[in-house]
Amino acid sequence: MNKAAETAIPKTLDIVKDTVQNMTLEDAANILNGGDDAATRYLREKAGPSLEKAIKPIVSQATDQVGATASYKQLTANAGGGMLGGLLGGGSALDLDSYVTEKTLDGLFYKLAQEEKAIRQNPVARSTDLLKQVFGR
Repeated sequence: MNKAAETAIPKTLDIVKDTVQNMTLEDAANILNGGDDAATRYLREKAGPSLEKAIKPIVSQATDQVGATASYKQLTANAGGGMLGGLLGGGSALDLDSYVTEKTLDGLFYKLAQEEKAIRQNPVARSTDLLKQVFGR
């Protein structure tokens, strides 16, 4: 699952770039005057659904390649309306791919929030590899 998350992260870069390029002046002002994670929260709100769509197929492919997940997926598919499904909440609560995708995004935004905080507190941090990738410098 960690491998799936690692594979998916580079696929998100274009989505983040597009989100930044389509930012309005009002969005930029809100980020500038916001808290330590204002840009991260903006990206999560604006790019989150697109990121999920980009990451989930990669996660699904990776989890399908792991033998244990095939058994899990079969078990949960059969349990959706049964006793196990009721105990575990059914639906997306049983969806391994959705869970891994959600945790991948949580990790991505956690890392972005850390970078953002460092940038706001220390101007030297503004030259990180992550920023160079996002802004192409």
